[in-house]
Amino acid sequence: MEDAVSHCRAWLLRGQHREPFTNCWGVTMLKTTEQRATASMHPLAAMWERYSRRQQFRRMARHLLREKDDTLSDLGYDRHDLEGALRLPISTDAMQYIEMQRSKHAEEARRQRRRATTG
Repeated sequence: MEDAVSHCRAWLLRGQHREPFTNCWGVTMLKTTEQRATASMHPLAAMWERYSRRQQFRRMARHLLREKDDTLSDLGYDRHDLEGALRLPISTDAMQYIEMQRSKHAEEARRQRRRATTG
């Protein structure tokens, strides 16, 4: 059993494969995007992928949260959004949440600029 689990982990952690390879379920894969499509068909693989993506996000967010607020804003992030994304459940894509917050902030800034020029 441990052998199968380590084989699946190795398959999921493989990065940028461009040539065909067979995953731990015997399905021939061609690209990373196809890995994600197949992972959704297998609950364990999907769970592992969500966990892995969240861990990558946590590392990035913790590194960013060490910076000052003005540095974060220069990079396009908001401290409150990063902290909120860290508290999201694993089933929610934290980067998608951050991008949604960014677009809200950008729209809000555009509205304020319009009001300042017209009013």
